Amino acid sequence: MMIEPTFTKREAQTYAGLRKRVARAELAEVVPAALAEVSEFLSGHSIPAEGPPLVRSDAPRRHLRNRHSRG
Repeated sequence: MMIEPTFTKREAQTYAGLRKRVARAELAEVVPAALAEVSEFLSGHSIPAEGPPLVRSDAPRRHLRNRHSRG
């Protein structure tokens, strides 16, 4: 069964986040600590979280080029 993508226009949403450069091997340690840090920041400023935490990962383009050029 194929699912058709849909687009929804929503209001802008303010967010809090951290930017970190992390090696893949460090993710299991760094991500929980970063999520806790953001949660503490929000709590300390009496800002309620609106939704689940989000982790965004962006691999360097050179890494992707090397991976796809092998085969």
